[in-house]
Amino acid sequence: MKEGLIIPNNSEVLSGLIEGVVLDEGLTPIIIIGEDVETGETFYLTKEELESNIAVIGYTYDTISTNLRLIEERWEVGDNYLILDYNGLYTRLMHVIPSLRVFRAGIDFSIRLFDHEPLDIETYKHFLTNVMTAYLRLGNTEQRLLYTAITELYERFGQRASILDFIITIRDLEETPTLTAQEYSKIDSLMRAIAPLLKGRTATAFTHEPQIPLDSLFEGINLIDLSRIAPEYRSIIAALILMKCLKVKKSCTILISEAQALFPEDRDQFLTDLYTIIDKAHLKGISLHISSTTLSSLSSSIINRIGLLLVHRTLNYQDLRLLSQLCHRYAIQELYEGETLILSRSRGVIKVRVYAPRSQEFEVPTDNEIEEHMEKLGIRLTKLKEMELPRITLLERDFREYAEYVYKLLRALTEQIMTRGEAISLLKDEGLSTDIASQLLDATQILGYLKEDYVSGRRILVLTRKAVLAIDEYEAKVKAVEARDILKNIKGRGDENGKG
Repeated sequence: MKEGLIIPNNSEVLSGLIEGVVLDEGLTPIIIIGEDVETGETFYLTKEELESNIAVIGYTYDTISTNLRLIEERWEVGDNYLILDYNGLYTRLMHVIPSLRVFRAGIDFSIRLFDHEPLDIETYKHFLTNVMTAYLRLGNTEQRLLYTAITELYERFGQRASILDFIITIRDLEETPTLTAQEYSKIDSLMRAIAPLLKGRTATAFTHEPQIPLDSLFEGINLIDLSRIAPEYRSIIAALILMKCLKVKKSCTILISEAQALFPEDRDQFLTDLYTIIDKAHLKGISLHISSTTLSSLSSSIINRIGLLLVHRTLNYQDLRLLSQLCHRYAIQELYEGETLILSRSRGVIKVRVYAPRSQEFEVPTDNEIEEHMEKLGIRLTKLKEMELPRITLLERDFREYAEYVYKLLRALTEQIMTRGEAISLLKDEGLSTDIASQLLDATQILGYLKEDYVSGRRILVLTRKAVLAIDEYEAKVKAVEARDILKNIKGRGDENGKG
């Protein structure tokens, strides 16, 4: 870890950052930012400064113009950049950088939620539990239940686990006999926290079949637009991508917009593993460029680990007071449009008029424009399908791939009396072996769908109330699917007739 800030709300610490360091005259200027307001001279940053210097840019009227300028300049010199764009505002760079690849999480970009490489599985389970705890604001009990679910999920399905498997596993916790009364009450709150993960574009962002090699994101200029998924899951995706830095063999800078969401001060205790990953990645040539709208809520732990810190549009009172103490020569509130303060370990505090980035002249591109741009690059990704919150019936939850067999058995029992042997014969007629049919029948009784009784001296199977509910629920879901298919067919024919 390089020398840097320790506590971001102390002006003496910040003062120590920018004092006593002299710029080496032999360094080559590579990134032209703008001009020194007082001297009129060109202001630039060197490669050495970008990799080891912390520059804090104070109040600006445009929240991303300096970032855009930096990325455009670094593209000109051939640097690799990965942009994690929380709000989809940096996509306009494609108008200026022809080789920029834009991936929209939840539309045409996915990442495995349960792929632990390059970490060992135990480390990864703790990592995933901790980041989800931090960003979903889970309590200690929910965190413990989540870890239990992740452990069981991996044991069942390994890296092929799907989002549907995830929700089923958590719901199965309700059947765990060792849960305390408090844990039973916390299952629902855990489910509510995870609910947005399981539907729409957020769900498609976490599939088990990524469409692009993640390693390729760290070569050239790439952008991942996170704006289309639920806000609480943007940081989870960003954290998982940062974890992949450990596999990268090339140097790259990663811009993280809205960094206070990814590195909040009040959740530091859960993000230790993420900070360790960042430290290891830094040794491999991965540097961070983070942008935040507030300095005071940004974790001091991450400030120690970055190459370039940009704090845009500073309106927070604590931030203004801090920067005013440090930059007493300048009134933060009196900066004109396009002006900013750069706090540099090399040159102290400098008031800079930032040159307007070329991409600022363009509007944020539409989805169609992004798709056309990517096709010109020879990349045509299959669109991820929208996902609805999966409705899991009792039979699907308890029997999974055998749900249809159990349904047919229960439905048959509503129409005729059966002995155990006759029930096994019915399951065999459906294609199951005798052994599996017998075990499945045992499970059906243990889970409370069937019980045994005697009628006229015969030992028969009897449906329970749970079985009746399960039949109605399963049939309702099947009918709903059939109805949707009919409506889609009607719509398709209507579209064809309209075209004709």
